Amino acid sequence: MAPLECPLAVDCNKGEAGAVWKTADLPFQEAKLLLDQHLKYAHGHDDVIAQKLERPVIKLGVGEEDYLFFVSEWSSYKRDCGLTDVSEVRDQLKACCDSELRRDLYKSLGSSLATSNEEDILKEVKKLSVLARSNLVNIVKILNMMQERGESICSYLARIKGAAGVCTLTAKCTGEFCEEQVSYADKIILHTLVRGLVDHDLQKEVM
Repeated sequence: MAPLECPLAVDCNKGEAGAVWKTADLPFQEAKLLLDQHLKYAHGHDDVIAQKLERPVIKLGVGEEDYLFFVSEWSSYKRDCGLTDVSEVRDQLKACCDSELRRDLYKSLGSSLATSNEEDILKEVKKLSVLARSNLVNIVKILNMMQERGESICSYLARIKGAAGVCTLTAKCTGEFCEEQVSYADKIILHTLVRGLVDHDLQKEVM
């Protein structure tokens, strides 16, 4: 993401050659920590000035996981900006789309885009932006996942759950007269977790 600049602006000359101080191009949380430290130690500000989150961006040709990440970031951005007005939410959500996606969104919804609610726009954004991939391909991807060396089990489990979240892991109940769809996601997640462990001794213990 873009560097975070000292919010004191012209009152800050702690950057290079007396310019306004700013962080390097780092992930938001790391940059925010550095900015907090700068404000405290360079300017004596114990009351940290909150930085507004950057508006997330979604474009054509993304994967299902990328879309879910965008929705999560959009929710955080909406909350951070205090967006509650329907029109403002709609305008900001449209602005999250890059120019190509925004054009396709208008082609798809036409004049109704001007009155569509957040839920309808997100549905259309997903339909237009996410590359279609069969459920079988997604399941195979999960089953082939392995823990990376140096990766914690919690992080590995989070990756598996993220991949499982884009799959349809349900089957029709075998009970007589039952039409319910039963989830077997937990079994797939557990199987992948154990099978992909780097520590084979731990793997043997849990099997």
